[in-house]
Amino acid sequence: MSSSIKPIDPAAAAGLNANKTANETSAGADPPSSEPSFHLSLSRPSQEKRKRQTEIEDKRSQLDELVLQLQHLKSKAMRERWLLQGMSAEEAEVRQKQLEQDEERGRSLEDLIHR
Repeated sequence: MSSSIKPIDPAAAAGLNANKTANETSAGADPPSSEPSFHLSLSRPSQEKRKRQTEIEDKRSQLDELVLQLQHLKSKAMRERWLLQGMSAEEAEVRQKQLEQDEERGRSLEDLIHR
């Protein structure tokens, strides 16, 4: 019985492998980029969590600043009322307008804070 299978020349086989691309030679193996993409997919939720946390911290600091402004305006308005008690009518009118403006600003700050 004669065999129709020829032995493979190692030099010819090396030449065939050299012509193949990297994807063709590692068709059975996982691509080398699969591991970094896996790490990226794991880090993405933690990045989103950090982003949300920084947004929350920013909003809290803005709210704290508004509360401080409101406290300042309230104490200023209380002081102005106290000073109005011993003033002449002309001075009292000017201070009263300023007091009303401060109280209006205080109400708008309270509205912002309670949102």
